[in-house]
Amino acid sequence: MAVRAEGDLVARYGGEEFVVVLPGVSLAHATAIAERIQQKIREAGLPHAASAVASEVTVSIGIVASDGTVPIETLIARADSALYQAKNKGRNQWSY
Repeated sequence: MAVRAEGDLVARYGGEEFVVVLPGVSLAHATAIAERIQQKIREAGLPHAASAVASEVTVSIGIVASDGTVPIETLIARADSALYQAKNKGRNQWSY
């Protein structure tokens, strides 16, 4: 699935987690895309009856940038850390 341009990638990465890869995108542009994803999820108003946190589906996003020299394992660890920072800020947030 293309998010923005040819070469972008969205894939499930774990039970409720997804990874979005945006080659050549600046950190500022990545945060704008994260905000747009959150807006679209919010507008969809998907019920989440199983959640004790929110009645509708929300999305927390961890953002990392790379110059292409950082190993993928390190990027994933950094993204995971940023994701949990977003969740700890109150969920339905993004963090980098």
